[in-house]
Amino acid sequence: MIRPIPSCILAGLLLVWLPKPCVAQSSSAPAKSPPVTQLTLRLEDTVPVTAVPAAPLEGLARCDGDGNVYLRFDQPADPMGAPIVRISADGEGVKVFSPPPIANLQGAEIDSFSVSPDGSVDLGLWGWDPQAKKGVGYIATLKDDGSLDHTTKVGAYMEPDQVAGFSSGQTLVSGTRDARIYGKDQPAVSVPFTEILDFAGNPAKTLTLPGDFQPAKPGDKDFKAQVYQEPAEITLGDAESGSDGNVYLMRHTGKPTVYVISPDGALLRTLHLAPPSPSASAGFTIRYGDGGRLALAFAEFVPGLQKAKVFKDMIISVYDAQTGERMVDYLVSPELGGDLVCYTSRGFTFLGRTPQHQLAIQRASAY
Repeated sequence: MIRPIPSCILAGLLLVWLPKPCVAQSSSAPAKSPPVTQLTLRLEDTVPVTAVPAAPLEGLARCDGDGNVYLRFDQPADPMGAPIVRISADGEGVKVFSPPPIANLQGAEIDSFSVSPDGSVDLGLWGWDPQAKKGVGYIATLKDDGSLDHTTKVGAYMEPDQVAGFSSGQTLVSGTRDARIYGKDQPAVSVPFTEILDFAGNPAKTLTLPGDFQPAKPGDKDFKAQVYQEPAEITLGDAESGSDGNVYLMRHTGKPTVYVISPDGALLRTLHLAPPSPSASAGFTIRYGDGGRLALAFAEFVPGLQKAKVFKDMIISVYDAQTGERMVDYLVSPELGGDLVCYTSRGFTFLGRTPQHQLAIQRASAY
């Protein structure tokens, strides 16, 4: 199948504020929501990463409670096979988490990864089973020293696009699977799946999420095109473990949908996150911050030029994790890199570059 490739997010032009005329309203008109607070994120601290040479990055980056950053470097010969690299908070220490050898699995690729509070790393893997002659998904759990803890077979034709661990020990895995849902005379299509794995990695519950992506039907004009392409709504989504014990699973849509899922597989609530402006497009990263808030990066385009991808600004919107209400919009200053790594009440962490083009961990706060 053809995988959609994310675009780079750029930041930098000025915001323009245009005053609006005051319009009288009748007393029967519904009360307007208070305006969302707008602040600017500026660079506060830069930590050059001396442990590794400068190189392009691949996919999303994450961090743990100690401020260590987990990322992947671009590996042109085998992009999806690139390992996860942990960079210490001081930029000097490195640990590599590579896909382990698994019997009857060839060419294992990392579709997704997550970091648990104990420092272990879950890898969502996809490879080829030469005996069954099928593509197969696996979850490999590595200890904080990079050694293998255990592996779990997700299933044939099932790609683990998101994986996230619960603080109680279970694991959520979500992605796409190929299925002939329209009959044996029709080709297989990509449909979403979401499962909870128990403490031993065994499937414990399968979830059907309301309003989740549905593939085109055979009579639809875009049916043939979808047969050969995985849905970007799923593959470009993200999953984040919250300190409240739940997992926040995001689908990449115009108005991002976030499913809040408990360790026993209960769907606690569904959040529909409003973008900061009509010309803003959601990025691929959602982060849970202490205090029950979610941070989501958006690229804002020049109005009327969204299709041409003419960027205006990068904005990080923060939402209430209970209600989905947008609380604060942060304009990201151009000095910061475009990769949001983590978010806490103390501020934001980005990946950027030094003036010498060296990789750097950037910490930012609002002014």
